[in-house]
Amino acid sequence: MNESLYSASMSVHKITGKHVSNRPRWFDLVKIVTGKDFVLPPDKGPGHPEVWKECREIVIDWLKKNKPPPLTPAEREEKRLEAIEAMTGKRPFKRTYATSNGSFYESDEWRELRYQAIKENGARCQCCGRSPQNHGIVLHVDHIKPRSKFPELELSASNLQILCEDCNIGKKNHDTIDWRGDNPFILKGVS
Repeated sequence: MNESLYSASMSVHKITGKHVSNRPRWFDLVKIVTGKDFVLPPDKGPGHPEVWKECREIVIDWLKKNKPPPLTPAEREEKRLEAIEAMTGKRPFKRTYATSNGSFYESDEWRELRYQAIKENGARCQCCGRSPQNHGIVLHVDHIKPRSKFPELELSASNLQILCEDCNIGKKNHDTIDWRGDNPFILKGVS
C-alpha cells in the first residue's frame, strides 16, 4: 500500500471519524489509530527518517486491517442519491437500468421498449406523417413527457411516440404534445 501522508490521514479520518489536523504528521496518526502517544527515541526528533518510517508502517498496517472493502456499484449509487438528497432536500429518481457504460439509450430495457413502440405505432412520424421508406428520414422514439423532467416515465410505453428526427429535435424537451392517434395536421394521402 503506497499511501501518502495526506491520503492516509483522510482514510484514518473516514474510518475513525476522528479529526485529523490540517498538517498531520505520521506520529499524530499513530496516536489516533493506536490510542497511545508514539514515544520518540531520545536521540531522534519527529522529523527523523527512521521515526517517520516506523510511524508510517504502523499506520499503513492499521489501514490494511481496518479499511472497509470498496463499495459495490449499487452502494456507490445509493451514496450518490443520499448526497443529492442532502443537498437538495429531495431524493432523486433512482434509475433501474444497467449497462456497461450506464447509458440509458444503450440499455436492454430501452431497446426492447423502443422496438415495441415502433412495432405498435408503425414506422412513420406521428407528427408530420413522413416515413423512412418514402422520405429517407430517421425515426426517433420520443418521450412525450421528457426524461429530464419526468424520469419515472422513462420506461413507460404510454409516454412514447414515434417522431422523425426533425420533429423530435424541434420539439426538444420543453413541449409535451402527444401526436399519437388521429393527427389532423398530417396531410391525407402522404405515405
